[in-house]
Amino acid sequence: MEEFIGPLRFDEHKAFLRVVHSRGGDALYLGPLLPRAIKRYLKHWLPLVASEGDGARLIPPLDVAWVWHLHRLAPRRYAVYCNERFGRVLEPAAAAFKAQSAADEADGETRRLWEKHYADEPFFQRGEGESSPAEWGPRDPLSNQTTLCAEIKTACAAARSEHGFDYDVETCSARQRTFLWQVSQPAFSGSEGFAAAAGERYLQFLGLMKKHGCEEHFFVPSYDIDFAWHTHMLSSTTCYLRETEALADAPGGVDHDDSVNQRHEDSKLHLGAAHNAPADTPHSWAETKELWASEHGDAADPIDRTGVTYRGEPPDWWFEADGSDIYRVLDCFLSEEEVANALEKLSCEANVRGRAHSGFDMGCQVSGDVMRRLREQIDAEGAVEGREPAELAQPPAGQEPQQEEEQELVEVPARVCPASKSVPQHKDKPDGKGAAVGSWICVVYLTNQPGSALVLVDDVTGREFRVPVVAGRLCCWPNARFSHRVDVDAADAELASFRSMLGPMAFSHSPSKQIGTASAAALVGTFAPSAYSAVWDTGGISFIRRRGNVPYMHEAAVSQALWQQLQQQIGELEARLAAIADLSDYPSCSAFCCGGPSLDAFKAVAALVKATRDVHVAAVNVQLAAFGVQLCFGGGNSAYYLQAAASLEQAIREAEPALQQAQAAEVAAREGLAPFGIAPPAAGYVVQGIVAGGVLEISVPEGLSGGESLQVQTPAGLMSVQIPPGAAAGQSLQVQAPLPPQSAAPVTAQPVVAQPVAPPAGLQMQRHPVVEGVPV
Repeated sequence: MEEFIGPLRFDEHKAFLRVVHSRGGDALYLGPLLPRAIKRYLKHWLPLVASEGDGARLIPPLDVAWVWHLHRLAPRRYAVYCNERFGRVLEPAAAAFKAQSAADEADGETRRLWEKHYADEPFFQRGEGESSPAEWGPRDPLSNQTTLCAEIKTACAAARSEHGFDYDVETCSARQRTFLWQVSQPAFSGSEGFAAAAGERYLQFLGLMKKHGCEEHFFVPSYDIDFAWHTHMLSSTTCYLRETEALADAPGGVDHDDSVNQRHEDSKLHLGAAHNAPADTPHSWAETKELWASEHGDAADPIDRTGVTYRGEPPDWWFEADGSDIYRVLDCFLSEEEVANALEKLSCEANVRGRAHSGFDMGCQVSGDVMRRLREQIDAEGAVEGREPAELAQPPAGQEPQQEEEQELVEVPARVCPASKSVPQHKDKPDGKGAAVGSWICVVYLTNQPGSALVLVDDVTGREFRVPVVAGRLCCWPNARFSHRVDVDAADAELASFRSMLGPMAFSHSPSKQIGTASAAALVGTFAPSAYSAVWDTGGISFIRRRGNVPYMHEAAVSQALWQQLQQQIGELEARLAAIADLSDYPSCSAFCCGGPSLDAFKAVAALVKATRDVHVAAVNVQLAAFGVQLCFGGGNSAYYLQAAASLEQAIREAEPALQQAQAAEVAAREGLAPFGIAPPAAGYVVQGIVAGGVLEISVPEGLSGGESLQVQTPAGLMSVQIPPGAAAGQSLQVQAPLPPQSAAPVTAQPVVAQPVAPPAGLQMQRHPVVEGVPV
């Protein structure tokens, strides 16, 4: 590989991303530091590099380095801009992956030159490294990626406009915010081995472009290839364009379209095609995989090999700069009696399950109450939101712990090893083998060990956190953020004793919210005037957390009659969701710990609950688009509420595609029940009615019959229709076309005698939030 493009500087690249993440964070990615960073980059940094040489001696301040990094990820754009403005391409040379922050000792030469040219502009941006407030924009509805708020976006656009810079670098910043998460998977570790393999696969990827035509297909890389691609283009724009022109037979070099980095199933990277490809071109990712397989055969590593593909959007704790705000320690988690009972069980040889590197793997039976407390403590969302462990340990309001669950005994993994034995730094793996788990790890110590400490090492910042080994102490951390080891000070350790603990156990989230509906109180609050315009915490992390007014029902938003209609429909929906939730049994504690079919079935039903609600909300929003408002579900109390759309035009433009997407997801969720032998109930269909001569004609969908209800999309909005008794799938029905706004009462199809609509069944509010635990 080196003979073609030289060694790729993966380690330097990742180190740079970690510095930006830990010292700039969201204040720089999409917060108040970004507009000023763009201005400083265009007004000060690029002219400085142009006047003092190509950057071999210059190391930019952190905020400027990030914008420079983003601009160079569009190599052809960057080259054109530099040539037009400075007459040549400005190269970073040795500073390609370097940055200075206020926390470092500044490079004297760069700072001296900066002060010489710009005496009135501080070298470091004011506020850098401080927890200044910032606001997010709305989540992208498809990828769930965070976007910039309107205020920051406007300020960034103004900074660009001032200097005639038309590249939307601020949106690029929001997208690249998650790249470090994707390339921090365990498969990306092991510097030399990973670098050689990723570099070779990157060359093969360019060869694929050369053979099949760079302009004829939209080639999508796996993340190890993408990491190599980024590293190559960031090292030197000129070299990159020259080398990829030869390697991929691409005139002018291979461009990099950062505007389409989203990897969700409906994104361009998944579905899209080259700009000049026909409409029936296969999905980009699927097509790339097929082309790769055709070139390398089944014996070669597939392009989507395990550990290097899209891993979903990062959890909120990933964006915490201080690792001490993420992991959790709770003393006296187990009482003295519970500790004694556990130690007694571990003294029995029959509980030995095998040998571990550090001692004996064992099994230990604990009560269902202990498992319930473990699940509550592992609620990562609570940790991010800053709730104290004591708060997490309380059952939800109005819910009593399940007595049968608390009396049930559950075997959990345990470990006993000599107190003198240290444990080298590592990440936990299932049964000690394969790839590291991506979930939270939990241990509960059963013995006091003076001189011994669990050491958590933050993979992003490199900081270490020591947790002394104390009986009854619980510690949990995300395996994807921390490596860990056990240090033993021989001078203080009781060498003849043993170090005992419950765990390590891996816990992952099976949905963090209740699987069916909002709580009874939240649902009532949705319909109660006292909840309108309620102030709530929109969530977020650290300095991103914000509070705001949610317009549950501003009188100016929609009419009271329309709100009553929405309330009627939501009530019917909630009854339907509760019935879906009851299709699966509540998994036992052992299922949460060890997984299995019952937990998988539970998750599949939860997916259908969410998909069914999403269809209803999307259908309602087709109706509400004309009012410039949207129906949403969630918020601080997981209830329904109305909020203003970003713009009337956007609401109208996006409503229909969102409904089609939600309907496709519901079909997939219903099909997902088949492996578990669960027959889904009749869908809460939303069908399009045809209006002719003031009469609305509809066709009964497959799966529905007389006596059931469906939702009909009409020119006046969504309307509930009850199918008359005796009607069958495929039969046409007619009802009077409604005029807006509709009243709350649903209509009954003609020509049969109208049937009264039964009131919605009592809402069966759901079950506890749950987590899954498996031994590691």
